[in-house]
Amino acid sequence: MRSGVPIKVSDLSPEVADEDKGTLIIRHADGSKGAFLIAPDLVDQFISQLPKEDKLVQIISPASIESAHP
Repeated sequence: MRSGVPIKVSDLSPEVADEDKGTLIIRHADGSKGAFLIAPDLVDQFISQLPKEDKLVQIISPASIESAHP
């Protein structure tokens, strides 16, 4: 059952064009979810620094990669 609580979006790579950012969906320890827009070269570092209580739910590839590979 959905709670109706919107997902908070944080842009961690504001210098990168939106179509070149991936999106990581994270479930926090309190049950809330966050979406993090991030440059692809920073994904591994970001994941490695997540608190152990937070869980990676989904990785969404950048639109520029998706459109390049039909």
